[in-house]
Amino acid sequence: MITLRFFFFVLLVSFSSAASAQDRVEQFGIADIESILSNEGYSGIERLSDNLIALRVDGTAYGIIVSDNGDLQGYYGLSGTRYPLEVFNEWNQTKRFSRAYRDADGDAVLEFDLDAAAGLTKAQVAQFVRLFIRSSEAFRDFVTEK
Repeated sequence: MITLRFFFFVLLVSFSSAASAQDRVEQFGIADIESILSNEGYSGIERLSDNLIALRVDGTAYGIIVSDNGDLQGYYGLSGTRYPLEVFNEWNQTKRFSRAYRDADGDAVLEFDLDAAAGLTKAQVAQFVRLFIRSSEAFRDFVTEK
C-alpha cells in the first residue's frame, strides 16, 4: 500500500513539474510584462522606453526595468529626502532580495531584482511585482521612522 501511495505521489509531482515547465519561458519582453501587469489588475501602466515601465499604484510611482537578458528590476525612489547612510546600511543588513542606497542626487532608492536565468512564469512575474510594491512600502515606512 505504501508503494502505491508513493507511486501516485511521484506521478502527481511529475505532472505538476511538467505543467510548470510548460508555463516557464526564457524571458518576457516589455509588452509581455505590460500584459501581465494589466491581467493582474494594475491600471496605471505606462511604457516610458524600450525597457522601462512606470507603474502607479495608489498614487505611488514605481519603475519596472526589463533587461536585455530578461531579468527584471523594480525601482522605487523617494525624492527630496536626505537620510544618513546608516539607515540604508541597516535596511541592507536586515532585508533580503532588495538593496537601498542614496543616489547621485542624495535621494533614497530601493531596487528589487528578479533573475530570469532559469526562465520565468507569469505567476513569478506577478509575485515579483507584488513583493516589490510591499517591500517599497515597508522601505518608505522604515526610512521615515528613522
